[in-house]
Amino acid sequence: MWRTATNLLAGGQVDWNGLVEIWPELGDIYKGDAEQLEIEARYTVYLERQDAEILAFRRDEGLALPSDLDFDHIPGLSNEARAALSLARPASIGAASRIPGVTPGAVTSLLAHARRDKKLGAGA
Repeated sequence: MWRTATNLLAGGQVDWNGLVEIWPELGDIYKGDAEQLEIEARYTVYLERQDAEILAFRRDEGLALPSDLDFDHIPGLSNEARAALSLARPASIGAASRIPGVTPGAVTSLLAHARRDKKLGAGA
């Protein structure tokens, strides 16, 4: 399997000096540029994961919530989140996430509940 210099740096297998041993011509790169390349390579994994999370959020943001959803029966919601959701009656996960008092953890619980209900409804 072929690996790029970025793959090697991102995976932590080698540092810049290790790359120079593999590809001596990289030794001609200005030290500041080399450091920047190493930093960017190390963060590539995190940035790709963050991009995937953003895409998943955008997909889930539009997931509809039933208008008669009983928030008291969703595990993992605090009393504050239950009260805020019951008062606002959001139509979607995205709308719920923008309600003051609804934490990211509450949105995750709500999302898990909505996905489960969606699967149960699809199987019925």
